[in-house]
Amino acid sequence: MRADAITPVLGGVGPMTFISLMHNAVIAKRRSSAAGKF
Repeated sequence: MRADAITPVLGGVGPMTFISLMHNAVIAKRRSSAAGKF
């Protein structure tokens, strides 16, 4: 199938995507908390 050639390896992208989303969520929370203090 053609999709096999462009689809990432199973489990190869998911964990990194999850970590990036969690990292961005933590940064956003810190920024929103800091913004409320001013």
